[in-house]
Amino acid sequence: MGGLSGWELIVVFVVVLLIFGPRKIPEVARGIGKALGSMRRLTAELQREINLAELEDPPKRIRPEGSSEAEPDAPVIRSTPPDSTEPRQK
Repeated sequence: MGGLSGWELIVVFVVVLLIFGPRKIPEVARGIGKALGSMRRLTAELQREINLAELEDPPKRIRPEGSSEAEPDAPVIRSTPPDSTEPRQK
């Protein structure tokens, strides 16, 4: 999966020449260059912001729901009372 070969580049250039004409090609190329430069700057800025966000607030470990680990200070809640050897009094 390489780039374009020599013949492919010539065909692309001829098609662009036919579509835009010889006077518009520099203007179109300038516009494409500006758009690519703007995209590169925006990508670099976004990557920089992501890196800063990771440094400020590192990701927390996420436990799956129903995990057996409880918070250390959390009270234990049981859905059924614990088994007792003593009979229940009425």
